[in-house]
Amino acid sequence: MKAVIIDTSVLIHEPTSFLEFVSDYKVLIPIYVIMELDVLKDKKTHVSPLARKSSQLILEETNKTNSNVQIVSHTEELDLHALDMATEIRYVDLLILKTAEKYNREYELTLLTRDTNLRIMAESVGVHSEYYNGTRASEKVLEHTLVNIEPPEPLKSKLLKSYWEGAVRLTEEEVDLLNLENNQYVTIGSNGKEHLFHYREYTLFVVNKKDIRTDKVKPRNLEQTIALDLLLNDEITLVALLGKAGTGKTFLTLASALSQFARYQRILLSKPVVDVGKGIGFLPGGVGDKLEPWMQSFFDNLDQINPYWDVGNTLEERDNYFEKNHIEIQPINSIRGRSLKGAFMIIDEAQNLTKHEIKSIITRAAEGTKVVLLGDPYQIDNPYLDSKSNGLVYVIEKMRGQAIFGYTSLHKSERSELSDIAADLL
Repeated sequence: MKAVIIDTSVLIHEPTSFLEFVSDYKVLIPIYVIMELDVLKDKKTHVSPLARKSSQLILEETNKTNSNVQIVSHTEELDLHALDMATEIRYVDLLILKTAEKYNREYELTLLTRDTNLRIMAESVGVHSEYYNGTRASEKVLEHTLVNIEPPEPLKSKLLKSYWEGAVRLTEEEVDLLNLENNQYVTIGSNGKEHLFHYREYTLFVVNKKDIRTDKVKPRNLEQTIALDLLLNDEITLVALLGKAGTGKTFLTLASALSQFARYQRILLSKPVVDVGKGIGFLPGGVGDKLEPWMQSFFDNLDQINPYWDVGNTLEERDNYFEKNHIEIQPINSIRGRSLKGAFMIIDEAQNLTKHEIKSIITRAAEGTKVVLLGDPYQIDNPYLDSKSNGLVYVIEKMRGQAIFGYTSLHKSERSELSDIAADLL
């Protein structure tokens, strides 16, 4: 019989992970994993709710009659002596490995883990191991979202006339033929020109590139035109912009938020507080003062949009500008429980958020609120995430095709030649 043994790292990454295997495998969870979850649930970090959820799901599953989930130990019985051996946290991986080695004699066993060193040790003692991928996002969400299509001639002619005749309604067969999904952007080439269209609910709308601009900024390339079109569209209430450093994600989003001053009651700025390198330690002052180093990216972009926004460069001048434009800094760790109405929410560095955290943020949006997620999936600072398992890519994978959601990838850096080359090569 086939069996899988689940490591703690897998449950912290995805609490429901073991449920994927219960119908086809015997699922073995070492008691030492439960002990690790017990330690992690009390830590004041983003992993604590994941540890609690994992424990609750394991309890529910093991209480079922004829459950395929079993709590196991490396000893013959689950006794206090076996648990006492795991009180030193550094021995836990060894005990999990001993448990896997024991059950490897009884089953066709696979050790599932996200811990590379544990995999090395497992393979060295003859236990087959695999890196847990789970419900990772497909490569497609990271691809360039702008595609060139070549519709049949009668439809192509109608689309080119839509500049003066209006949007073109498509049949279900035409949508399937062109492989379109809601809020996708496509180009059609004609006489050496690229014509841009926005697809939504069986209709292709022409995007007049000259009209996609604000009083604060105009796009510099086609990718930025698409981004601005999404940001300025009232019917799209969740937007994700992916792109490397310097592509204009934060700049365009701030500019579009400021240009829609009359529509939204406030602009909320937020980002996960994740240190790059060694942390800077305790910071004095109130919440705003403590968050200021992490919010500097927003301030830098405001310098570009309005060079005089903080005349005098004092804290008082900045606060006056924020108050006048209804801009608030929102700490992510205090967003739970809020109901945010009529807001333009900007979440920068969203690739450093877990699935659980990003769900908590988006579900705070009440009537009239637009949420914009920004980030680079290839620049992860959170040690528990990677380019395909982070919250930003997870949202895209789950929400794509919804009429209220749109996303695009920006590839061309407009910051500087140095920034562009460094982002590609380093």
